[in-house]
Order: sequence, then C-alpha cells, then structure tokens
Amino acid sequence: MLTINKTLAYEDQPAITLLTMAVWGEARGQSYGAKLAVAHTIINRANKPCWWGRTLKQVLLKPYQFSIFNKDDVNYGKLLYADECKAWPACVDAVQKALVSREVDPTKGATHFFSGSRLPSWATSPKLKVTRRVGGFTFLAPSFR
Repeated sequence: MLTINKTLAYEDQPAITLLTMAVWGEARGQSYGAKLAVAHTIINRANKPCWWGRTLKQVLLKPYQFSIFNKDDVNYGKLLYADECKAWPACVDAVQKALVSREVDPTKGATHFFSGSRLPSWATSPKLKVTRRVGGFTFLAPSFR
C-alpha cells in the first residue's frame, strides 16, 4: 500500500504520492468513479503540457490549481496524514488504475473540473466544453472550434 513519507515536504514526495494526495484532497468523500475521474483529469493535464506544467509533479504543484496544495486551504495541514484516512485505499486504487490505463478515461479527455453548482468564471470559456458530470464534479475538456 502506498504511504506518505511524513519526513518529506510536499514538493519532495514522489509524483504518484502527490497524485494520490490530490485525489484524496479533492474527492475523498465522493464515489470511486469520481476519484477515478479526478485522477484522469490530472493525468490528462500532464499529457497536454501547457502553462500548468510539463510533468505530473509540476501540474500538481502549480500554485492555485489544486486547492489541497494551497497553504490557506483548510485541509492543507491534514494532507500528510491522508494515508491514515479510510478513504485513502480507494484513492490509491483509482490513481493506480488511471496511471496504467486499466480504466477508460471517464472524463473523455477533461483537463479541468469543478465541484458544486456554482460555475467558476474560468468554466465559461468558449475554449472549454463540459464532457461529463460524475458525482459532485463537472469535467471540462479543451474545445477546438
């Protein structure tokens, strides 16, 4: 089972650990399908290098992209102990399956997502289209019109 090395700073954690931490932080209370979709969305970003980074680690640690890594996020301090949470094994499983493509990408290529019913301003861009809704998340992919 994947565990977090509590002696390392976030930026020094392996990419797979950071990805699992992000899925835990963003979707731990959601269904397995939502966890898998969040994992795929982050991987999709890394596979489409842009301003958000060129590697999985850069994408994950880009400031203000994934709230769990923002120092002012209410859950930031809990992150090093995520592997002690009962939701952690499902997050690990979702990440592992997404990384080795044993599960089809349920987001249809999404590179963005948001939760809740409040539409963020960035989500109204004509450059993005909604691809799927899973659990409490809406997933968006680049629109090439």
